[in-house]
Amino acid sequence: MIPGAPVITRTNKEDRNAISITWVDGPSDGGSIITNYIVSYKKVSDAQVTIIDENIQERKFTKQVDFNPNLGDEYIFYVVAVNE
Repeated sequence: MIPGAPVITRTNKEDRNAISITWVDGPSDGGSIITNYIVSYKKVSDAQVTIIDENIQERKFTKQVDFNPNLGDEYIFYVVAVNE
């Protein structure tokens, strides 16, 4: 079964060139141990979602971003739990 969606608890917007996200697990592990997390993003005005990292072991993520956000750009970040 698919695990419940993690809930993002904090994002860091202080540094324009880095993203920092923390989260807690969703209400269900889907009946199996959660092995890793996938973090992705998309610009609100775009349809394409870009995976930043798909093998995160902890409930936090910090990384220099590969995109160049402009003042006023809005992004949506996603965290997906993966189980056995």
